[in-house]
Amino acid sequence: MIDIDQELRAILADLVADARASAAAIVPAADDDEHDDAMRAPLGGGAHLAVRLPPGRLPDADARAAVERCVRAVRACQRRWMCDALPAVSVTRTAAPSPSRVVDRIVAYLQAFAASHGVVNAAVTVRSKVVTSAVPLTEYQAERIPFALKQIEAEARRHAGQTSHVAVLRDDLCAFAFWVGACLIAFVDGSHSPDFLRHRARLVTRELSLLLPHLDDDPNSPANVAPIPE
Repeated sequence: MIDIDQELRAILADLVADARASAAAIVPAADDDEHDDAMRAPLGGGAHLAVRLPPGRLPDADARAAVERCVRAVRACQRRWMCDALPAVSVTRTAAPSPSRVVDRIVAYLQAFAASHGVVNAAVTVRSKVVTSAVPLTEYQAERIPFALKQIEAEARRHAGQTSHVAVLRDDLCAFAFWVGACLIAFVDGSHSPDFLRHRARLVTRELSLLLPHLDDDPNSPANVAPIPE
């Protein structure tokens, strides 16, 4: 099981990689900050994010954007865990995150999404293959995925040239296309609110769009520069 410390370390590890930083830390309100030369961003409650860049390197647009994404992810993590005060967590630069750790992060987002009212499970696919799901798929759910993807493809053709982020909303299943060839699928019981689920899906797919490139065989693929859902 993932705990909040592990999830926060994974978030910071992504920040270190995306910002090409030397280290990143969450500094709680009551702690002394030893990162005097670091970039800083408030996290609320007196805590802040400290990001140290390599010597001689100044913050650029990519680093600032990575910090902003990290702040959003940390705050979302804190809300999911209903944690009043963030723990002290730090990460230093290492090798790229392992695929298993990336999948663990994706599962955490899917589990949070599946906790939405009326949702019984959630899965993400890339190029028609299931990457992972919030909980193991039932036989019925696994059989429904190919049909959902065909419906998404038909919807994408219908909106060709307008948007690639199409959605299919049914009484038992909702599917949301994002990134390039990716799809977030929610299995629902009929009591869900389509508008609320669409809103939640937009938030989740933004985060998944940042994680899925780490699982790509070719990290320099043009697919990885596709627009992130607004």
